[in-house]
Amino acid sequence: MAKVLIVEDDLMFALDLQHEVERLGYEVIGMAKSSDEAQVASEENRPDVVLMDISIAGSMDGIETAHMLQIVYRLPVIFLTSASDELSISRAIQERPYAYLVKPFKRQELKASMDAALRDARSDDDPESSNHAMTTAVGSISDGASAALPIHEVLFMPATAEQLAECALVEAKGKQLYELLNLSDKH
Repeated sequence: MAKVLIVEDDLMFALDLQHEVERLGYEVIGMAKSSDEAQVASEENRPDVVLMDISIAGSMDGIETAHMLQIVYRLPVIFLTSASDELSISRAIQERPYAYLVKPFKRQELKASMDAALRDARSDDDPESSNHAMTTAVGSISDGASAALPIHEVLFMPATAEQLAECALVEAKGKQLYELLNLSDKH
């Protein structure tokens, strides 16, 4: 049974949400009304998914709290909010939530969002699955593209990139991209 943390500062809504979540077959392992409480509950109970209101009590709003929970605990977050203004949506989307539901929402919308978040979070945590998917995607590229971390460390290369770099992926993996390619600004 998936464990759910509810972060909501409206007690009546939080209790209604807890009832709905439990009716859907999930276990509510904690309820928090602030960022600090959410962090403590996440540390103590390790939820599988967080239902997060954007407007919560305390020094950090729900978007900042979601960012912290995703960084520190790698928790999938679903935003539940009455905030549907462009700025709130834009800020929330930057945190890559697993879903964004505007209150009031239907039970089936909540269930579908939670099911998808739990499924996606499991596949995100499976390095073999994501490495295989990335290798397959990069391997299908026909030109000399390669995938690198922001620090330019090579992760994957299709055969054409191996030819350009004059080395196999096995030799290139983990090296800096500039070490492998002769890059210059000359025209």
